[in-house]
Amino acid sequence: MNKLLIVYFFLILFTVCSCSDDDVPGITILTPTNGQNFNAGQIVEVKVKISDDGDSIMNEELYVIHENDTIVNFSDDEFAFDYIITESFVVENSSEYKIVARARGGHGNWGSKTIYINSQ
Repeated sequence: MNKLLIVYFFLILFTVCSCSDDDVPGITILTPTNGQNFNAGQIVEVKVKISDDGDSIMNEELYVIHENDTIVNFSDDEFAFDYIITESFVVENSSEYKIVARARGGHGNWGSKTIYINSQ
């Protein structure tokens, strides 16, 4: 009986320990880098990698915001385990741009990553 209790204890311990914050998709903005500067008129390619270990990705979004206007508005509902977003835009003179990538995993939890870039 004691051996059975020990086995149940370890099964419960393993189950509790294996639960983590992995329910949120991992988001990496590959390009550009936070704080990067660009020349006016230059094309900026935004590349985002979204992944979720052991779970699916249900929604993928990318927004580029300039002076309270959303100039890139990308949204997809593709079911995936790994997802790449690639979008481009042209920067204006002396401006700041906010780049936001968001994704929802199979457990319904949203993850997000935000960076800022500038133009000269």
